[in-house]
Parts: sequence; C-alpha cells; structure tokens
Amino acid sequence: MAIITRTLSCGLPLIIEPNTNVRSAAVMWLIPAGVGSDPADRIGLAPVLTELLMRGSTTLDSRAQADAFDLLGASRSVSAGGTFVRVSAGFIGDRASAVLDLLVDMVRRPLFAAEALEPTRELALQSLAGLKDEPVERAGHIMLDRHLPLPINRSDLGTEAGLKAITLSDVVKKWQQRALPVGSILAVAGNVDADAITAQLDRALSSWSGTAAPLKLEPNPNAGTYHHETEQSNQTHIFLSHDAPAEGSMDVALERVVASVLSGGSSCRLFTEVRERRGLCYSVSASYAAEKDFGRVGCYVGTTPRKPSSPSMSCTPSSASSWAAATSSVRSSIALWSVPGPVWSSPVSPWPPAPPHWPVTSTASAAPARSMSSPRRCRRSPCPRSTTTSPAAASAPPASSPSARHR
Repeated sequence: MAIITRTLSCGLPLIIEPNTNVRSAAVMWLIPAGVGSDPADRIGLAPVLTELLMRGSTTLDSRAQADAFDLLGASRSVSAGGTFVRVSAGFIGDRASAVLDLLVDMVRRPLFAAEALEPTRELALQSLAGLKDEPVERAGHIMLDRHLPLPINRSDLGTEAGLKAITLSDVVKKWQQRALPVGSILAVAGNVDADAITAQLDRALSSWSGTAAPLKLEPNPNAGTYHHETEQSNQTHIFLSHDAPAEGSMDVALERVVASVLSGGSSCRLFTEVRERRGLCYSVSASYAAEKDFGRVGCYVGTTPRKPSSPSMSCTPSSASSWAAATSSVRSSIALWSVPGPVWSSPVSPWPPAPPHWPVTSTASAAPARSMSSPRRCRRSPCPRSTTTSPAAASAPPASSPSARHR
C-alpha cells in the first residue's frame, strides 16, 4: 500500500500506511524531547519524563489510564532517544480511534504528579547503577558517547548528578518547550482509515501550536578514536562503529544489503567466518542504522580474554547466491515494518541494488554481535567506535585500533 503523508492544521506531520491485509495497527509518535535537549546539569530529564508520561493525565489517573489501554487490548510504551521521546502503541485496527484519543490525552495533558517524581527518580537511579553489572550494555553506552555527534551522544539513562538535580518544574518546563507540533512526527500503519484518522487528529490537536527549536549537532572530539576499559571478567566485549550513508543517500539500499550479507543470520559472513570457522567468539553481529543527517554501521563481538588474536581477514567478494539471499532478507524486513521509517523524502534507489565490485572485508578484532547478553536499557542500538571491556590481563590495546563514527 502507498504511504500517505499529510500535515495537520497544527503543523504536525502525519504519515499513514494503510494495510487491509492485516487486522492490527501501530502508532509511533516522535516528540523532540530526547536526552539531547536536556539541560547540561539535568541530563536524565528525558528518561524521567518518559516514566511520568505513563503515570496518568489530568483526565485519567495512572490506574485509570492503564485500565483504559488494557480494556482496548492495546500495548503502549514510552522511551527516550537522543533526539526524540517515542510514544508508541499496538492495537487492533478497528480500535484506532479510541487508542488515538488516549495517546493524545497522554501527550497533551500529562499529569506530572508531584508525588510520582521521587519514585520515578529512584527507578532511574537504580537503572543507572545496574549498568555496572552489565558490561555489554556499558560498553555500548561508552561507544555511543564517543561516536555520536554532540549532544545526542548522551546516555538515555542520564547521569547520577543530573537525575538527583531534577525538579518537577524542570519536567513541566521541558515538556512545554519541546512537546510541540512542528518538530514532532506521528506515524500510523496497519488496518486503518487514513481519512478518518486525519480528521480525528485534526480536531483533537487543533489547539496545539508551536515549533520546537532544532538541536544543534556538533562533531564529537572522540570520534574515530580507540578506548579500552579494564576489569576482572571472564568475557571481553568489543564494539566498533563507523560512518555510513545517511537516509536519503542513493547508497542506503546497498548498505542495507551489505549489512545483511555480513550479519543477516546463521549463514552470514561474520557468523560463519569469525565464530564457526575460527572459533574466536561466542557472539558476533553487525547492523546499519540511518538518520536524516548521518548513518552508521555498528558491530559487536563477545569473546573471552584467552581467545587468540587473529590478523585482519579478507573475505572473497560476495557470491551471487549470498547477495540474492541478503536482498531477499532486506525486502522481507521492509515488507514487515509496522511503522514507516524515515519521514523525509529520499531519492529512489534502484532495487535490488547491484552487488558491489569491491571485496567485503572485516577485521576479527572488531567483530559485531548482540546475542547472549542483549542490552536491556540502551534503547539506541549499541555501536561505539572501538570500545572494549575486558579483564586486567587484556590491558594492552590491539595492534590495530579501529576507528569509527557512530550515529
């Protein structure tokens, strides 16, 4: 089905992808209130705000709001990223009108109860403290911090000092300044009526107005550098990130297929070469993510400190069969996306893309992966440039220090 793009009277971009072949539907509402817009001395305001959004509105208290979603059989979630706070829901398509009313109520009329702030703060501090026991996730946060442009490189867990300094007035002020229609994006996909949804949201959001100031991104001085952290552990975790085509580039489709060749399943190049044939790790993977202004490839490998180092390995160019399999995999993922991806226009890339004419290479010391200990808190897929967390015996950096640059 065709993707329909409209702009509501309040200035909010609305993207709808009707699909009558399914009964379900999903909503993703992006609001420009991510951790990148937190004040420098209040980093952690965004994750606190996302928890408070789930604790009721001025018309429905926390329990009543949760019961209303449950009655509709709808799931909901709120999370913080570098740029946006993401409000999402999944539901049966014929209940879209009722679910959208509840989401509008959450976003436009949050309760922000004073008595809910301290419990929310404690939860945030516990999540931050728990990072010490999650070396994979911690290394992922370090990579994001060292690779992403400033200020969206901040952790979505915040900082201890920032969390302790937050007041209720800080929460209210940020939401009033950042939860505005121009700068936000609302996407709906599934078995829905595009015209009915447009009319409903136009009425419900007619009094909403304002423009959120865009974030000013600055180069990260740590981009392209090597970082190593030592601790007593039976595992070594290695992350690598490098720049990749931004969304809108003619090379996006090609990059997605290459990423699928490298890490598209148990028969992919990294799994076969690094884990199965060489036995250098227990987990290895790579992924590609594109933003409006930049893109990145992130890689991870989980291994043990006693595994022998391996020189850089050059793989032969992708075969026709592996290229066809990767292209099919990417096509399938596109067909299964429940919510439209980028909302900006991009040139039409030829599909399927032609196989590249250069050999696909990878470096064993900077392999990728994400199984075994999949991060729980870092909602932005881990992808630092070259960050390692290993035991004291592995204090010396590898001969080759990979450079990267992440989202």
